[in-house]
Amino acid sequence: MCLENGIPVHSGNIIESLRYTDPNLENLLERAKANDGDALFAGSLVLLGGFDLAPVNEVEAIEWARRGALTKHPGCLIVYGLHLDSGHGMKRRDADRNIIMGKKWLLDATRDQNQPCALMLRAAVEADGLGGFRPSKIRAAKLLTAAAELGDPFAQRQLALHYEEECRRTDDVEKASLAFGLAKTSAEKGYAESQRILSIYYKCGFGTDQDLDKSQEWLFKAANQQYPMAALDAGYWCGEQGESAEADSEEAIRWSAEMLKWFHLAARNGLPWADIAIAQCYEFGKGVEENKATAYSIYYALANRDGKTFLTRQPNEQARRFIIRRMAALRGNSTMAGVKGNQIFISWGEDEMVITKTPFHTLQ
Repeated sequence: MCLENGIPVHSGNIIESLRYTDPNLENLLERAKANDGDALFAGSLVLLGGFDLAPVNEVEAIEWARRGALTKHPGCLIVYGLHLDSGHGMKRRDADRNIIMGKKWLLDATRDQNQPCALMLRAAVEADGLGGFRPSKIRAAKLLTAAAELGDPFAQRQLALHYEEECRRTDDVEKASLAFGLAKTSAEKGYAESQRILSIYYKCGFGTDQDLDKSQEWLFKAANQQYPMAALDAGYWCGEQGESAEADSEEAIRWSAEMLKWFHLAARNGLPWADIAIAQCYEFGKGVEENKATAYSIYYALANRDGKTFLTRQPNEQARRFIIRRMAALRGNSTMAGVKGNQIFISWGEDEMVITKTPFHTLQ
């Protein structure tokens, strides 16, 4: 499997190769249109990490991996299997089936331990015991370490989180320094998720001296790549700036507009907490005109996400509990509420709404 100029797609040079030989991704896109497996594999990694080459788009990353898997491209089979195992509305056997089809390549590509992307993928597979591999966190950590040392940014990010967890469990300061170093190396390669992690490390002084300016710089690097968690954090940061400005001033209005811009970007990328943040803006009139009906509608839609497609991401248990509380509070403050047939009627003065319940509704 080789990209342009003979660079193997499973080498540590995939992103750097694209950065220097095809920075606008024109050749990659043309080859992907023709369902070239190598291009789909490389593109799925770019869409997942951004790397200053393309906006992060997990849905598209999964779709590119799926298309590559249909061509029986072994790398895409492994990547798509891992996506399926992440809970995208599929069963474990669907993930196993794809990984088993790409297993021979994975074994061959990791035999000499000199192909970082393959090592990273095998670490993820073995951590969960997919495709017939025996689950082993210890083996996965060794594979991640090997991939990280060879320069794979995904492995460096994952290993940074591993050291972070060890530090928090044992208070080992050296582990914090290792986590910071790995996150920084990965972030400097343009990996958006690592850029957000590095922002948090600078903000908290984890493994390094606290530096709020650098924290902000790395946060907005990730947010500008449309990494949804970073965009959400950027929205909260802008909201804090607006709250410190004089009420109703041009500065406060500008910060509110920035806050909502980032919230909406994160929501478009499927992040439930971003939709919750937007709903709260309408519920309490933060940066927008207060509208209880709009807030309730957003909460209701979140509560009834069916999670059956890649385009929908179900709120986790914490988010669902929060949504239930806010919906109950809004109903309690309504001036009128009732149910007729399959329709819910609620009003808050002039704010009125009607919801037609679907077969999947869970909350009223």
